[in-house]
Amino acid sequence: FRENKDGIVHITNTDSKTFGLLVQWIMFAYYEDHDDLTNHRIVRNSAKAWVLGDYLVAPGFKNYAMLQLYNIYHPKDGSAPKSGICPATIKHCCSHSPVNSPLRNLYFDIMLELFKDKTVVNYSDKLRQEWDEVWELHRDFSNDLM
Repeated sequence: FRENKDGIVHITNTDSKTFGLLVQWIMFAYYEDHDDLTNHRIVRNSAKAWVLGDYLVAPGFKNYAMLQLYNIYHPKDGSAPKSGICPATIKHCCSHSPVNSPLRNLYFDIMLELFKDKTVVNYSDKLRQEWDEVWELHRDFSNDLM
């Protein structure tokens, strides 16, 4: 590994906000996520955190991120999901996590369960091309879904 030679760890595909969630979790055993749940066109911060945790082999951090995602899509009080899923979310999860990973399985299950709920899965004409690109890029996910 290059890190072993130069003493510097390079974390690719991670923004500073996601890294900040990791630092917060290391210090306090939780993180405060200020994700804009009203914006359904972005990848949830906790999905990015899960990917970082997978890269760093940090199971506790991954589990915490997964719990946050679960609480977004399946709130404890039984209410409706707090946010939606966009093509970018599925693309990010499928591009940065292994097949059958807990992250992919979570989003697969949500898509399967709530596909017809337009407040959760925005499959509008406006986004159809983006969805088609995701389905083309990640045929395994789309084939299993169909």
